[in-house]
Amino acid sequence: MKHDNKILCRYTITENTDSSDFIDICTEHLNGLKTTIKKKIISSALELLQNNRIYNNKNEAIILVTETTFYYVVEVKQYMETEILEDVSRCLNNINEIKLNDLQTIYNKNLSKTSSTTGNGHILCRIKSGHLIDYYISDSNMFIIKLNFNKL
Repeated sequence: MKHDNKILCRYTITENTDSSDFIDICTEHLNGLKTTIKKKIISSALELLQNNRIYNNKNEAIILVTETTFYYVVEVKQYMETEILEDVSRCLNNINEIKLNDLQTIYNKNLSKTSSTTGNGHILCRIKSGHLIDYYISDSNMFIIKLNFNKL
């Protein structure tokens, strides 16, 4: 039995793209969703786009918001250099190993620190989605992150 994902929003960000356009476009395309889930999806997607802008801005990122039978899915695809891939993979593995309840405490502690490399964006994505952060590396250093959000 084939399960097709319905694409709700697709956006490509490049080095020169203004991400405020993403908010307007995504908000319009997710108009039929409940406000709480729409806010979680958009804020998580923005966190992932910001990470691309900060650490990988030479390569474009494609973001998809899709709907499946049970979830809304935020997926970001981007090419990354091997060193960045390894760092992000390590960070996501660490975040996925922590219990969801403990992540909120870590997130709040990180907010009070002056360090700018806390990984809070990915932590926030996991908290908002309530699921592990799925990711994988395909051919030629294509890095794909997926966040699943339960339909409410």
